[in-house]
Amino acid sequence: MKNGTSLTPYRISEAAAFGPGVILRFPQVGSLQKLEQRIFLSGILLGGTKSDYYNVIDRDYNMGSGFSIKTKTHLEFRNFGRFIVKGNYYRIFTWKGYEGKDLATINPLYLNAQGDKGNAELGEFTTMWEFDFRGPLSASAATSYFFRHTRYSYHPDVRAKTFEVKLGLTYHF
Repeated sequence: MKNGTSLTPYRISEAAAFGPGVILRFPQVGSLQKLEQRIFLSGILLGGTKSDYYNVIDRDYNMGSGFSIKTKTHLEFRNFGRFIVKGNYYRIFTWKGYEGKDLATINPLYLNAQGDKGNAELGEFTTMWEFDFRGPLSASAATSYFFRHTRYSYHPDVRAKTFEVKLGLTYHF
C-alpha cells in the first residue's frame, strides 16, 4: 500500500464467458524446443469488478458484461528453461446503477442494481523465466504489472496500478 491507502488495486471475474481462440505451435528450431502462441477473445456475459463506491452488506463489486482478450507466448529452450509472456485485457460495463434511490429506505437484498453504473478496464502484463537445474528442480522469477481504470457515471473515476514480483522453486515429477 502506497502512502497508507486502503485502495484495492484490482479485482475482476469472468463468471460466464465464451469465445474463440487460436493456439499456434511452431516446429522445433535448434535449441528452441517449443514455441507456442495463444490468443483468445471472449464475450463476458456475466462478470464482476471491484467497486470503489458501492458497498452494500458484504458486496463491494459491480456486475456487468463486456469482453476480454488474452494472449500467451511460450518459448522453451533445451537444457535451459522457458520464457513466458502473458497479456490479459478485460472490459466490463455496468449498465444499471442504484443512483437516485435512497439506500436507507430500500432493503438491499431486493435492490435491482448491478452496482455503480459505468465501465472498468483491467490490464495485466506478466513475464516469467524458469531456469532448469539438473534433475527435476527448477527456479522461476516472474514480474506482473496491473492497471485498472474505472469510469463511473455518477462518481469520480478511479485509476490504480500495481506490480508484483515472484520467486520460486519447482519440482517436476
